Amino acid sequence: MKSSVADDTQEKFETARNECISETKVSRDLADGLKEGKFVEDAKLKEYIFCVNKKIGYQNENGDFDYDVVADDFQQRLAKAKSECLSEVKVDKTLVDGIKEGKFADDSALKEYIFCVNKKIGYQNENGDFQDDEIRKVLKDKYSEELLNRSITTCNKKKDTPQEDGKWQSAQNDTKFKEYMFCFNKKMGYQNEAGDFQKAELKSSLAINSNQENVNDIVEKCAVKKSTPQESAYQCMKCIDDNRPKN
Repeated sequence: MKSSVADDTQEKFETARNECISETKVSRDLADGLKEGKFVEDAKLKEYIFCVNKKIGYQNENGDFDYDVVADDFQQRLAKAKSECLSEVKVDKTLVDGIKEGKFADDSALKEYIFCVNKKIGYQNENGDFQDDEIRKVLKDKYSEELLNRSITTCNKKKDTPQEDGKWQSAQNDTKFKEYMFCFNKKMGYQNEAGDFQKAELKSSLAINSNQENVNDIVEKCAVKKSTPQESAYQCMKCIDDNRPKN
């Protein structure tokens, strides 16, 4: 049977792992611990990670990341994770499909599914801790460093359970999420207490495109006041994401 792209990627990764364990003489226990989000301050472990990243094309000899390769690999891992978690969690597929439309049902199996996916793609470990470096690596080519740092600091806060943590990514059509977006925008300086957009701050912080004229056009189109500050925040976020140039 013909192997999938995801299977080929996994095989390439496992080959790189085994070769780098041999080349760097790192403890296999330390290397295996990375799968569970366990990172030990160890020189050989860091050398091992760099070795793997070079072999799979994430970094060059100078340590520079190739974010196109990172993004392509992430999409393959994400597709594989979704498929596996659908089987493992036994969640209603209609609820999973609803996530694409911003519909998040308050369903324990759906939360378990999102947590399952997050673990498999490296966004969370078994304890529910967010892996900020992994998230930053995938999103670095789409958002400014300032926005990423602020977003990760604000959003990646542990809730009562690891499963509850995962839902912030998917609750785009939820009243509480809109309230959160307004809160976030105020802290970022994108909106004031009255809900008015601070367009200058948006334009300077959102690195949507290196073309400043394009940034201006998108902000002018998206930073439009709606019926409530919360709705304004949500619609602006959605509009920017919809209109941001896709590579």
